[in-house]
Amino acid sequence: MADNSNVNKKELQDLGSKFSISNFLTDLPRMLNDAFGTVVKYILNFYDPDNHNIGTGTKGAINKISATYIDATTIVAQNFRFKGKSGHVYELEDIADMIAEFEEKMKQITFISKKQIDSLAINPIQGWPLYAESYNVKPSNPQEGCVVLTSKGIEVFERFCEKDENDNVTDIYKWTEHDVLDQTIYLCGADMNLYQYQAIDEYWKVIGKYSDIR
Repeated sequence: MADNSNVNKKELQDLGSKFSISNFLTDLPRMLNDAFGTVVKYILNFYDPDNHNIGTGTKGAINKISATYIDATTIVAQNFRFKGKSGHVYELEDIADMIAEFEEKMKQITFISKKQIDSLAINPIQGWPLYAESYNVKPSNPQEGCVVLTSKGIEVFERFCEKDENDNVTDIYKWTEHDVLDQTIYLCGADMNLYQYQAIDEYWKVIGKYSDIR
């Protein structure tokens, strides 16, 4: 392969200044030889005819290509970088580390369930209505934790463990009354109405159907 050493900007500018009328005839062979030699060196600077590769960085050139859009089937790179909207450049390994750190933080998060939220003593900001099975009518076959709205608040079907004289433990299920904070909202599954508790007057105000609330 011919010499593929780098061609710099000054060398190209000097080549252009050598073509002049005063010495055109006498120096024509030399000038053409220099011109063709420089063009060949310039082409070989980014094109390798042995393996038909086009690239940058041959013998110390700056390894940088600036492009707005690249459409390619396969890209093979030793180093891969991303530039964010702020202009900061991220290495691929940096992004992998960020993802690993995010996953570790997610593992440490303890999620709170709706049941836990329902059991809180206060609800300063109620994200969704609490759920009750019915309004003033207790189901014939209630499940543990079943809630029924009453004028006093709510009654919950709960399990209690009782011991007899021989220390035998028996599960007892019964309805127990619980206070409800003022303005607390319950969705009653029996009729899909939303009820808001008025603690002073001890009654549930119907504020609309669940399907009507947006």
